[in-house]
Amino acid sequence: MTVWVDPEEPERFVAENRHADGLLSLLMSWATIPAGVMFVVLGCAGLGIVLHVKWSEKARANQPSQSRHGRGGRRR
Repeated sequence: MTVWVDPEEPERFVAENRHADGLLSLLMSWATIPAGVMFVVLGCAGLGIVLHVKWSEKARANQPSQSRHGRGGRRR
């Protein structure tokens, strides 16, 4: 990759891909870290909700069923 450096200010440059010393690409900025963390947190929360619902349904299905008369009904 070609990089052009300013001879008077060597810390300033422009690369062939048009990235300069002061220009940050979106993927190269610190802003992507909080965005990635939020993505992971939301994904984990969603997974937790799905697993909770599935386990609740499974627990409900494994409970013994009530008699025909319902709660407190007379048994013969």
